[in-house]
This record gives sequence, structure tokens and C-alpha cells, in this order.
Amino acid sequence: MSLAVVLCLSLLCPAFSGQAGTQLKDRPLLALLPDGPELRGWAKDGDPQFFEGKDLFIYIDGGAEIYFEYGFRRVIVQDYRNDAGNRISIEIFEMESTDSAYGMFTFKRSPRGEAVALGDECQLADYYLNLCKGRYLVTITSLDQEAAAKEGLAALARLVEKKLSERGQRPGLISLLPEEDQQPQSIKFFKGPLALYNSYPFFREDVLAFQSGIKGEYANGCSLFLFEYGAEESAGRRFSEARRKFSAEPKYRNIQWDGELLNAKDDKGRTILARRSGRYIVLVLGENNPVTAETLMARAEIRLKAQKEDR
Repeated sequence: MSLAVVLCLSLLCPAFSGQAGTQLKDRPLLALLPDGPELRGWAKDGDPQFFEGKDLFIYIDGGAEIYFEYGFRRVIVQDYRNDAGNRISIEIFEMESTDSAYGMFTFKRSPRGEAVALGDECQLADYYLNLCKGRYLVTITSLDQEAAAKEGLAALARLVEKKLSERGQRPGLISLLPEEDQQPQSIKFFKGPLALYNSYPFFREDVLAFQSGIKGEYANGCSLFLFEYGAEESAGRRFSEARRKFSAEPKYRNIQWDGELLNAKDDKGRTILARRSGRYIVLVLGENNPVTAETLMARAEIRLKAQKEDR
């Protein structure tokens, strides 16, 4: 199946169609919504909406698939309005695990956003805010993009964050990324091919079929991808298939293989290096200077070797 899926504004401002979620008094997510005197100038605008399982397709037009790839369970949506008429929408997504919530957060995070000290991770970007804490992902959006409403995003986020008791930890895979010269807020955590395709479309099919994956960007212009597998044999089979696909794809050229390292160029002249290291595939996408890509790959392999020795 083609991975050419457009996932853009529908993730930030989903289109609502129809009604869903009766008997909300029985829904645990309802208790997470700010209400009463704590709102200080804001008030609920209309009734909350609740979507569980496949009902997400009713709420998000064209972008629900990525939430299911990360592990979606349910979401509650509530609009708010202040005395000046500014409007804000709060979405609280319950995901399957802390890794699911963190991964979806990294997918929605902007490379130009401002980090906010809330929850496990939080970012304010333009007129929306994303926060993850434990199994929950919270997206708060200024519906009319007014400056006054934007100022209320963090205030409402703090109210929601206080109600989320559990905390999460970053996936262990992140510790394998070299930290030196890593670009702030550049990490992307993958749980499937859709997220990877929207980060960089290596292949149109799920060739890598990884258990989990991570990407970090670096000051030298390179991006480092690590793909994790359950066993070395699985990683070996996937790497063999990837080598075959690199040779078959028209977008790749100057392909070289020395028995361990794959070296290629993409259709924009960027260097691609790939190697299997134990139960991982290490892949570097660089600018047109292969030396910087090779240096970053070497740093990643040192970390992988140290991790293996610590086991």
C-alpha cells in the first residue's frame, strides 16, 4: 500500500462532522477538562465531544490513520471562550502507552516551536500548543488566532497538566542518539511507516518494517535514523530487503556496497549511509559531504556497541 499520505492541517485543526459521545458523565476523560472558577475568564463554549476507537474518523477528516499507527484509544474535545470572545479548543487524547503519546507528540511538534516546562514534553508553536504526559497527548488550539487567545494556551495547558497524575519516560531508543550537536526539538519517534514516510520517504512500501524507530537532526546538516528490531536475524532480513530496494528505486544512484556499508545518493544529491548493527539498522541522511555523514554514523555505532556491552 502506498505511503503517500498527506498529513498536515487536519492534525492541527480537525474537521468535525456530526455528533458523538453521549453519557459523557461516565467518561473518565471528562474529569481532565478545566472547569469552574479555575478557568479565570474562560468558560466552556458548548458541550464536550467524545470519540473512541474508529469514531476518530468522524472527527478527523484525512488524518486519523497516524493516530492509530501510534496507538489511539479515545479523545475528548471541548471549546472555550473568554470575555473578549476569543475561542480556544482543547483536545485530550488517551493513547495506548507513554511511548504512543510521546511519539504522537514528536510527530506534531514544530521545528520552530518554543519548549514549555510542562508535563513530560510541551511546545508552543504559532497558535497551538502540544503537551504529553504519561499516556495523554493534549493539543490546545487558538481557533481565531488572536494574540489574547494565544496567551491563554499555556494557562489552560497548566490546568490540564495538573489533572494528569501519571508521568512517562522517553523511549529508551532515544538514549542511543548522539547528543553532541543535536538540534533542539528535532527528535521524531516512529512506531510505523506513515510517520517515517512523512519525515523522509525512503520507500513507498513498509520495507524497513521496524519495531520502533527514532530520528535526530544535527548541526552538520545530517539526520540520523535508528530502527530497532526484536532480534539480529530480523534486522538482517530487513536490511537485506532495504539494500535490494535501494538498488531498485530510481530516486537513488551511485549505490556502493562493501559487504557491510551501503553508500548512495538520493535525487537531491544527499548522501545516504546504511548499515546493520546487531538488532538495529543505522541510517544517515546527509548533505552532499559524505565525511560528515560517516562521522555521525561512527558516533552512533559507538553508542550501540556500548549499550550491547552493558547488557
